[in-house]
Amino acid sequence: TMQIYQFTKEESSAIQRLALDEALSIATVTFQRAKGEGKAYAYECSDIGAFQALVESTLQRKESVGRLVNQAMRDGTLQEAVSSEACAAS
Repeated sequence: TMQIYQFTKEESSAIQRLALDEALSIATVTFQRAKGEGKAYAYECSDIGAFQALVESTLQRKESVGRLVNQAMRDGTLQEAVSSEACAAS
């Protein structure tokens, strides 16, 4: 299943869109840009259910989703996904 969160600049100065794909264990993060659609980055997440629960509780507490994503990238919860070209070459 796919869970998608959309944020206005007022709701999150850092994150525009967060898509969590449980089947693939992939979190796709689109960062806010000054104009238009930001670029999306895919991250592997070994426990997407636990990360989704963290996102939900962060939103309920009205805390920073950007801070949560940044922390998850630093502590290894979210790891940059291998590009499709690299997958095809292996």
